[in-house]
Order: sequence, then structure tokens, then C-alpha cells
Amino acid sequence: MPTFVGLFFNSVKGREKKAERYLKSIDRVFRLNRLAKHFRLHMVKRQKLRERHSLPMFHRLVGWAKEDASAATPKTDLSDGVHYLFAHKVVLERCLTVPGAELSNNGAENAVRPLKATASFS
Repeated sequence: MPTFVGLFFNSVKGREKKAERYLKSIDRVFRLNRLAKHFRLHMVKRQKLRERHSLPMFHRLVGWAKEDASAATPKTDLSDGVHYLFAHKVVLERCLTVPGAELSNNGAENAVRPLKATASFS
């Protein structure tokens, strides 16, 4: 199954125009986070940046999802992305409201990968 972002990405590839706004907003949230890391902003300043910019973008995503939930064609990536957003809203929002929380789980996945490779050869 594709990731949360992957669902919207696949929707854009499938020419579902509404998915573009989701993908652009998610990209802005991650871009802002990358810039904060690049400029080595202190956690307090990074959190203020998230609260001022990223959290309103997230709430905009949720608003769009409410509008699109009934109109999205069932069993499409857009529909799945919208439903995923609703089902995981609290956890996704927590990534933006908890100071120091990572937006991505790439670090954890990269740490586990060698363990999985070793286990499959045993």
C-alpha cells in the first residue's frame, strides 16, 4: 500500500486535479521543516514556525478532505488519501504540535532495515 503522501501522488499521476492541492500543501509543510533544519533553528523557534505556518496548512488539508470526502470516487487513491487523513488526523496533527517531533519516519525505517536484512538471511 502506498504511503499517505503516495496516495495523493498517485492521484495526481492519475489526473485527479483535486489531489494537486493536497500534494502541494504537504510538500510546503516538509519544505518548511527542511529549511528550519538547514538553518539550525532552535526547537522553540522551529515549533513557533510550525504553529504559525504548518498547522494552518494541515487544518486547510482537513477542511478540503471534509469537502472532498463525499465527492471522491470510492476505491481511488484520492478517496483513500482523504480517508487516511481522517483516520489518522490526531496522530498527524501531533507531529506538528509536539515540539521536536519528526514529520517523517525515515530515520526509524533506516535504522530497522539492517535488522530486517539480517533476519531474512537467518
